Amino acid sequence: LPFQEPGLEELFEKAKQNFKATTEVEESDVFLIAVPTPLDEKTKAADLRYVRSASEMIVPHLRKENLVILESTVPPKTTERLLIPILEKSGLKAGKDFHVVHCPERAIPGKTIHEMIYNDRIIGGITKES
Repeated sequence: LPFQEPGLEELFEKAKQNFKATTEVEESDVFLIAVPTPLDEKTKAADLRYVRSASEMIVPHLRKENLVILESTVPPKTTERLLIPILEKSGLKAGKDFHVVHCPERAIPGKTIHEMIYNDRIIGGITKES
């Protein structure tokens, strides 16, 4: 594995027969967007180009009843102003045809596995069903 995380190698060994990594987006029930949102030094704003790119990659594969989870740390209203308009280019309507939630990542390098198991998470959906 290309990074250090206590316990990750053991977990990976247990799960690797069910794990597939790819750079290509495929049809799925759930799409998870977890991309960097670096701070633009000039404007002091979050650089959302990776969120935009990941969202655009999902559009051709989005189907009714899919769930799209935005896990990247983004400014308020990013889901409504950026993510949903891009996804709706599929011809489907967010909240009616597919579900969208924002569940910001809360991980400290070196403690990520512990935090994924024990930390409470805030999950905001655009509808009750999401």
